[in-house]
Amino acid sequence: MQSQYLFIILAFVSFLSNSLSAAVHFTLRGSANRNNLGLNHQEERSASGSVAVDLGSHLRLGITHQQGYVGLQGYQYNRTANAYYYVQEKTHTIANSLDLTVILYYGDIFVPFVQVGVIKKRYLITYSTEGSSQSVSKSYALPPVPNTGVGLGIRLNTNFSLNITYTVSPGIRQARPDQRPQSVLDSYLSLGLSYQI
Repeated sequence: MQSQYLFIILAFVSFLSNSLSAAVHFTLRGSANRNNLGLNHQEERSASGSVAVDLGSHLRLGITHQQGYVGLQGYQYNRTANAYYYVQEKTHTIANSLDLTVILYYGDIFVPFVQVGVIKKRYLITYSTEGSSQSVSKSYALPPVPNTGVGLGIRLNTNFSLNITYTVSPGIRQARPDQRPQSVLDSYLSLGLSYQI
């Protein structure tokens, strides 16, 4: 199923670029970090890929696929039992967005831009506690929600550029497995490498 979506997307981008004689932009982004937070250890990884096509001189229509992983493990205090328990929590996020980029200024080196669009997110959360024989897994899917951001392109040469992007969109947060998710704002700061053909 994923390969069918990829084929449809590439065919759509190819059609747009040929019919409009416009440039096509490919961008890859990634990040990874590990933190030790007192009694806890956290790992976080994310990667995304984007394809965009120019619509005139200052507009660009693009699609982005992003996946993220957050793992938290360590000891947490339980007030009811008055004891510490070893807890593992893993969150896998998949997001797809359709964005319109407005180029504010085409400089020789710097290209500032703003983005507006929609994003659809899906979460898979797995939670396990010391002494429990089974882990709890829950899946959540959000309807399409607004996705906005600002960014700066830095031209390296005629084909390659670095993109610094900051986006904000609604998301969810679950404090405990037995509680309902709460609405929050997700922010994503990324550095990517773009190739233009």
